[in-house]
Amino acid sequence: KNSFDDTISEIRRISNDLMPAVLLEFGLITALKNICEEITENAAINLEFTHQGKFNDLNSRTTIYLFRIVQETLNNIVKHSGSGKASVNLERRKEAICISVSDNGRGMSQPDGIRSNGSGIPNMRERVRLLKGKIDIESSHGSGTKIEIVIPEITSQNG
Repeated sequence: KNSFDDTISEIRRISNDLMPAVLLEFGLITALKNICEEITENAAINLEFTHQGKFNDLNSRTTIYLFRIVQETLNNIVKHSGSGKASVNLERRKEAICISVSDNGRGMSQPDGIRSNGSGIPNMRERVRLLKGKIDIESSHGSGTKIEIVIPEITSQNG
């Protein structure tokens, strides 16, 4: 069991170290803008991205996790929502980093993300948990989905 736990920890460490080049070179905001622009151009979804605050001083782990969390929400919108419109808002406050993602798609009958063939929402939940944050998913069949994430600022500082 210890060997298995060590293997999982090592895999997690390796995957956390994999940082997309755009994230490393240009930062979180540019990387997220690029994803949103690509989706708008290629997926016929009007995607609005807004942000407030500075994000260039976050530690690399937090930056990667935030990027991957938003990337997964957008991936789910493109693959599953049937949405024509979506929005992403990233806000850095004194006490927390807040992410809000919403769409006007078909919604989910199981907003907890319990699907036999998907790991997206469980992966998002795990990353949020590792950042000591909270995630709230509001969705019902036919009414779109809204995901709210709050990451305490103390976990995102350099150090």
